[in-house]
Amino acid sequence: MSASPATPEPRAYLDQALRHADVARLLGSAKRHVTPHPGGVVTWHEWGEGPPLLLLHGGFGSWLHWVRNIEALARHFRVLAADMPGLGESHAVAMEGQPTAADVAVPLLAGLNQLIGVETPVRLVAFSLGAVIGSQVALGLGERLVMAVLIGPSGLGDLWRNSTTELVRRHPGMSEEERRANVRHNLRYSMIARDEAIDEMALDIQIDLTRQKRRLLGLPISLSNALVDAIPQLMPRLAIIWGEHDCYMNPDVRGAVAELSRRLPGLPVRIIADVGHWAAYEAAAEVNHMLLEFLLSRRIVKE
Repeated sequence: MSASPATPEPRAYLDQALRHADVARLLGSAKRHVTPHPGGVVTWHEWGEGPPLLLLHGGFGSWLHWVRNIEALARHFRVLAADMPGLGESHAVAMEGQPTAADVAVPLLAGLNQLIGVETPVRLVAFSLGAVIGSQVALGLGERLVMAVLIGPSGLGDLWRNSTTELVRRHPGMSEEERRANVRHNLRYSMIARDEAIDEMALDIQIDLTRQKRRLLGLPISLSNALVDAIPQLMPRLAIIWGEHDCYMNPDVRGAVAELSRRLPGLPVRIIADVGHWAAYEAAAEVNHMLLEFLLSRRIVKE
């Protein structure tokens, strides 16, 4: 058996995002953990105290997807933001072929148990690709799951579509100005609905995240039925938040929500007007309020 890869260098993929005070402050205040798995390690960043709250980011992402949410959540919870296996500072799962959402969930659940213990109740917030994988973590938690809130999830079968085909690719000959214009265009198309919401921090985070060496191919997982199949087992400990203009929903957010509600009556859903896929960034204050409303509404005796 070959040796496990070395622990990833902290912040190796970060460059331009480090210019921003919000990012620097969070990095400076975080506790960093690594938990082993057969392919290497999962890297975690921790803030706050209280009941544990697991954050799972989206595709091409890292904990930075939560840069505008962590501090609000850490006032109430022990926030544990994982870099999912194959992204950020975490190694990919060790297997032949394309991993499923359940495969990626295994080292996350094992690492979480190592950090908090195997009996501790957990809350979960997950975004996009992380929501599909998070649903499998939630199933593994069983009765330990207090509440899961999913933001802009994929894994919904025919209610989710691949909109990444419309993104404009960068090429090596681009100037810095051209690269930033390219990233702005792609953010506007796929992540953030309003031009004025694409600030310099969003641009720099996206530049760093899309430059990282991706070792997890998320599209097959996003196109799967993994989440929609898991929802009946997770209700009523589940809620979903969408930005109204999330471009990945089929035929659109309101149409997909209507169909999902028909199939799964009673599923709590919130739609935020005039917001795109990355709602946790574009409408951070509103999302933070909703998250705390959902997460603090369910309490259990063991806490």
